[in-house]
Amino acid sequence: MFPPTYICNKLYLTQCELLKKKAGAEVLPLAYNYQGLIVVTTALVEEGEHRLVVQTHSCGCGPQPTIRGGLLKKITPWTGSEIQKILAACGREKEMALSLQTLVDKVYVIKRPKTADDRDLITTVLKEQFGQNHKISFFF
Repeated sequence: MFPPTYICNKLYLTQCELLKKKAGAEVLPLAYNYQGLIVVTTALVEEGEHRLVVQTHSCGCGPQPTIRGGLLKKITPWTGSEIQKILAACGREKEMALSLQTLVDKVYVIKRPKTADDRDLITTVLKEQFGQNHKISFFF
């Protein structure tokens, strides 16, 4: 198949496209360094009764890293994820092969922050975890 870093980067780019189009609410648990240019890490952070998904992205340009957060709704297996289904159904050979990867075995399904309290919680936790001087945003 493909090298692990290639798989991670292609899956990350697919995740970003789906989130941008608001076609998905899934975040992949990735940790990789793509050619020293793109560094991505994903983690779960517990805050009281809430669990947040946090993903950092650094590319060597602008304020680093970009930190995005969202409230965890559930964890689902890769084989049951929307990202896997989209890749499998797209009809392009490389993407279809990516749908069969075994490097990522689960996907974090996040929910959209609906209230100001949700947004404040995410922002506060991320600032406490990473400091005030980073670009902090939401997945949506």
